[in-house]
Formats: sequence, structure tokens, C-alpha cells
Amino acid sequence: MPPHSTGEHHGLLAETEPYAALWLRWDEGGAAEAVTLPDCPVPPLEADADACCLFSGHPERHTWDVPAYSEEISCTS
Repeated sequence: MPPHSTGEHHGLLAETEPYAALWLRWDEGGAAEAVTLPDCPVPPLEADADACCLFSGHPERHTWDVPAYSEEISCTS
């Protein structure tokens, strides 16, 4: 996810299902839990672009809309 300093934080642990993934979720207090969240359903603006690599209902922008993500390894590798 894009860097941020407040609120909930998420880190991708593993793809677990065809349209869901296991995420580690924690807050500023350090409490953490593993949760399975459905994939973001919003399609990319360009038909041949990669789908968003985040979870449904994520805050901020989609990964296909953040320039720094295009320089990183694909979320499906």
C-alpha cells in the first residue's frame, strides 16, 4: 500500500484464493491480525493494464494509479 503514517496498515502475506488474499493488518498500537480480504474489484483505466493489487475497499489510490508501483515487481509474481 502507499506509505502513510496513521490509521490501519496492511501488508500482503499470500494469495490464498482466486479473488482474495491473506493480509496482515495492524494499527499504531501494534495490535496485528491476519485477515483474508477480497481483491479490489475496480478495473484499471486501460484495458491491457494490470488490475489493482490491493484489497476491496482499500483507502487511497489503486496500484495502477500510483507511479511508484509501476516500477516495482508485479503483485502476481
